[in-house]
Order: sequence, then C-alpha cells, then structure tokens
Amino acid sequence: MNSVPRIRLLGPIIIEGAGPASHASESRKALALLGYLISQSRPIARSHLAGLFWSECSESRGRRNLTRELARLAACLPSCLHTDLHVVGWASKENFWLDTTTFLEFTSKITSQSARLPRISQNPWFAGPDIGEAQAARLAEAIALYRGEFMTGVYLDGCRQFEVWLLQEREYWQQLAFAALDALINYHGARRQYDRARVYARRWLALDPYSEDAHRHVLTLLALEGERGAALSHYLSCRHLLFEELGVEPSRETVALYERIRRGELDPAPESRAVGGATGAESEFGSQRRRDPRPREIATASAADRCDLPGTEPLYGRSGELAVLQRWLRCASTTTDRPGWWSSTRSSAAARLERWPPEPAMRRWTTGG
Repeated sequence: MNSVPRIRLLGPIIIEGAGPASHASESRKALALLGYLISQSRPIARSHLAGLFWSECSESRGRRNLTRELARLAACLPSCLHTDLHVVGWASKENFWLDTTTFLEFTSKITSQSARLPRISQNPWFAGPDIGEAQAARLAEAIALYRGEFMTGVYLDGCRQFEVWLLQEREYWQQLAFAALDALINYHGARRQYDRARVYARRWLALDPYSEDAHRHVLTLLALEGERGAALSHYLSCRHLLFEELGVEPSRETVALYERIRRGELDPAPESRAVGGATGAESEFGSQRRRDPRPREIATASAADRCDLPGTEPLYGRSGELAVLQRWLRCASTTTDRPGWWSSTRSSAAARLERWPPEPAMRRWTTGG
C-alpha cells in the first residue's frame, strides 16, 4: 500500500513519498506556485496566477509559463491539482499530509479557546492560559513541525505581489509558533520545570533573536534557576544586540525585569534550590549564610578592633578557609605576569593572613573586654 505523500512548507519545502520530486524542486516558480495553491481556500483564476508570477510578461506568455509549471507539479504529485481553462486549485488536502494542516490542529486551542482556559496560578513569574498536559504535548509536536519560516528559501525576483503575500504568510505562521512557544514556556515554568522551559525560550531566540519577549523569558528562567550572573550577562548581550542591529534600547519592561534581577527579587526560593551537593564555592568556604557562633558582643565588635581591613567580616574560627586563601594568594604572587605592584600587594595580603587574627583583637574576643 502506497503511503500518503507528505508536503512540508514550514521551513524549506520538502516533498516526500511522491513522484520524481526533482521535476518540481528544480524550479523555484513551481515550488512557489505549490505553496501558494495549497494556502488558498478556493480555486484561483489562471489570469491572476499568470500576473502574480510573470508580471513582466504578456498575459498569453504568462499563461504558457503557468501551464509549464503546472505540468511539473502534476508529474511530481499526480492528482494534486484541479484545473480547467479558467481556474487552478489544490485538488484535495485529504489525499496529502500537510505540515501546515497538522500545525493548525495542534495549535487551535491556544488560538481559538485561549480566553476560556484557566489561568496559570502556580508561579507568580509566569502568566497566560494553563494549557494542561495533553495540550502541552500537542504544542510540543507543533513546534517540532515548525522547522523555520514558511517556505524558507523561496524568493522570486520581479514578483512583488507574490513577495508581499509571502511576507504576510510568514508573519502569520511565525506568530502562531511564538504563541505556542510562549504557552509551553509558561506551562513548564509554572511547574518549576525551568530546564525544559529554557529549551523553548532558546528555540524562540533561534527563530527571532530580536524578540524581547523571548529574552525576558530567558532572563527570568536563569534568575529562578539561581544563575543571576548569567541572567545579568544575558541582558547585556541582549542590549548590545538590539543597539548594534536595530539601533534601539531594550523596552521599559525588559529594563524593569533586569533591575529586579539585579536586586535579587527573582532569586529561587529555598525549597526550589537544587539539593544534593554544595556548589564549588560552598565546598571550599562553606555556606555564606552560616550562623555566627560567637557571642553577640564579640560579633558586633568594631572593624577597627577586629582587623585593619575595613568593610570585611573577621575570619573567626575559619582556619580551613584561611589556608585556602593563603594558597591562592601565594600562587597569584608567584605566577602572575602583572606589574610589580600587583605581585607585591598579593604577597602582602598573604603575609597578613598568616598573622591573623591580630593579638589585641584576639585578647578582646577571648576575655570579653
């Protein structure tokens, strides 16, 4: 039993399971004509098609060129067209599998029923309709079908009306894909599945590097995963890209999100942090939030009494951490290729750490006076 021919228009045009596809793929006009006819809901007059694709020719010559390209399509896809002396139309979509038809089926719920769906409430940083697990799976399949812009690589010189139509079609399908990606990001983000949400956010940026909606999703997800530094770095990259390529600054919404991340308002909640092993910094220095074991009067001693390094916390009872710092400073002072002042400064700091803590401060801590 022969399989149903499959035609993919979301991305470079691909024709599978048909006749000799080379007859059509060798001609850009034939591919453009194929995509145009599939996208129409009714037969199109031959005179209109001749003017759309061969506007530089007379009508009679344009109609002859049209007949030639239609013959190529018929050889590649038998019975795909309904033609007569006046009109041409796509014969039957039921006899072919079309990625555009499947894509519309998978995304129809978020486009036609979005207002009736419940809203996301699990996570304050994500909004939109709560699509549910089944619809999320369908949207994921839809995004897998969207390989790129509609009819990628199809450009026809001298066919202005066709180019206008093609740009409108590409915008239509692109906006559907972005809506599906937005719904998937919000769905997974609301359930704290940040890694999966970030995959779709990166996919969005791959399709449209200038989308601030996608950039804001990436910023939010990085911050909620505890990667505030990466989020701030991503904002700077986004700002540079927008200014260099488009000559604009990020929107107020993007800047406001950046400021909130910089203030730490999107840091992950304690229960959402990864469990099972400290980070590299914590493994050598311990938790920075560890409770100070010293008596209150010692913990609140002035900086002048504790050390001669203003603005720092005394390294009380941290011999292991001191050893690590001393080792790092010695390595820096012996291997650096910086000027002499840099090396001498680090050597001086290492020597001061070896004499830590100063005797007067230690006497005060131990005697309470």
